[in-house]
Amino acid sequence: MKKIKIFFIFLTSIIAFLFLNSTVAFVAVCPAITIADTQGIDVDISKMMDVSEFEKAGGCTMSFSDNPKISEYNAMILGNPDLPPVADRLPNDPLVIIPNSLIGIHGGQMNHLGNNTEAGTGEFTSVRNTNLVVFDDQLKKIHPLVAQSYEWNDDFTELTFHTRPGLKWSNGDPFTAHDITFWYMDFILDENIYPKRPTKWMVAEKPMIAETINDTTMKFILPSPKPGLVGQMAGDYGATYLPKKFLSQFHPKYNPDADKLAQAAGLENGYAAIHLYYHGTDWTDAPSPMLKNIDAATKLGVHTKPMLEPWVLISEDADHRRWVPNPYYLGVDSAGQQL
Repeated sequence: MKKIKIFFIFLTSIIAFLFLNSTVAFVAVCPAITIADTQGIDVDISKMMDVSEFEKAGGCTMSFSDNPKISEYNAMILGNPDLPPVADRLPNDPLVIIPNSLIGIHGGQMNHLGNNTEAGTGEFTSVRNTNLVVFDDQLKKIHPLVAQSYEWNDDFTELTFHTRPGLKWSNGDPFTAHDITFWYMDFILDENIYPKRPTKWMVAEKPMIAETINDTTMKFILPSPKPGLVGQMAGDYGATYLPKKFLSQFHPKYNPDADKLAQAAGLENGYAAIHLYYHGTDWTDAPSPMLKNIDAATKLGVHTKPMLEPWVLISEDADHRRWVPNPYYLGVDSAGQQL
């Protein structure tokens, strides 16, 4: 009986070993496809797919890699902590952005010329556009980007966004649905920030209500139907979200010591600190804190507010701006390289 028992244990071990190794053998590495050569994978018109969708379509598993110099670049972003591994910096289900004709190589430098602060980098701004939703290259489809999905109710008076679990700001702070609600309720509708409410974010000249449901879900409640709101967001270069954790420290609604914090940096009050980082405009290319008051920004420990864009501004003077890659950017290419 003892010999039979030992034999069955041995046999079970052999079967388990063969099963595990055969399973590993049949898990393919995802192909580094391009639009020019999709290798049989059905690619969405937007050229973007969640990793889970890409893996399912290709019957494969994707591994991730990052810029070899990303730690060096991260150290140039004032206030950023040391970096965890790339898999811990990406969302739980990153976005695969499929290149047109070839897989890129990290490195190099892009140079852009402009004649004024806000509009002079317009072409670069379009490349950096990182909103909740974006248009595809042919303007035929709206695709979720920062959001993972969205839906309307039947009469287009409630628009719900679901954000990407695990998505992070450029400093490593979690991005949540609260950051969208915060942008609308505590900035767009705050008269200290916008003495005159921006008409483009009103519906029939009335404000919407932004409501957080949970960390990954929020809802806009409209006073009347506006099905074009999603298209408006997709075509707008201004972000429809803000880093609540960072900016709320200067907002008196959230921090009773906001004025003291700002005054310690030589600013009048908390709202002055908000205007330092937010500019009072949703254009991301308005003068940065480094151009407006670098001494105050340095004392506050951050030269520019956390971003979701693929690049982070690290220096600015009257003639030049310099960006480095965002170490927490949400996208990868089809080879798994963080973009």
